[in-house]
Amino acid sequence: MNQKDRINSSFTEAEHQYIAMKIVYRTENHVRGNEIINDNDLEIVEGLMLNEYQAALNDKSIKFVKDVPQYFDNTVTQEIYVPSDISLGSGNVNYEFQNGNHVNAITRGDPNNPDEIVVTFPGTDFGDRMDRDQTVFANGSKRQIDYTEEAIQYISDLKEKYPDAKITVNGHSMAGKLVMAIGMMFPDVEVYAFNPTALDKEYRKMLKEDQHYDNINVFLQLNQIDFPSI
Repeated sequence: MNQKDRINSSFTEAEHQYIAMKIVYRTENHVRGNEIINDNDLEIVEGLMLNEYQAALNDKSIKFVKDVPQYFDNTVTQEIYVPSDISLGSGNVNYEFQNGNHVNAITRGDPNNPDEIVVTFPGTDFGDRMDRDQTVFANGSKRQIDYTEEAIQYISDLKEKYPDAKITVNGHSMAGKLVMAIGMMFPDVEVYAFNPTALDKEYRKMLKEDQHYDNINVFLQLNQIDFPSI
């Protein structure tokens, strides 16, 4: 038994669900609702996000893990249709744009040397047409904007930086299938996937190999859940 196996989780299953299905969407609103141009803007948004966790879980000891990003900015390419135009012609063209994304890594321990880290990726934002359409109509095919490899690299970097920490990853909806992929890549990382969307084809093939992933916990809920006791 290694050191990570001896660490008891300080977060309950109900808290993991609350974080994945409620709190992370509130923190996402701060990312989308504030323009992040410089480090000062980022510090303000991170403070707002942390306040959401501390208030919702009624625990001021919760901190963001030090020296790992809570927000990253991406340049993504999307194929769009351009109608007939004298200068451009018509048809599908590739369009590059900046797309901010966030991930939260929290701990109840020492943020500089945590024993336990809980990572949560935000799920589908149904107010974002691109996000909504890719979730509803993707049917397990490759998304136009896919953060799976980026998320896997994030966890890999986190494991390298804090090799003795117990890492748990949460995700709901689109992020649910993302954390399942993380669990398949890292058997020592426990994941909680709530109402996950369909896995991409390459990961569905891995499931067909009859390998059992006892680190992956999948929860399906028919209705939105309230948490009156938390």
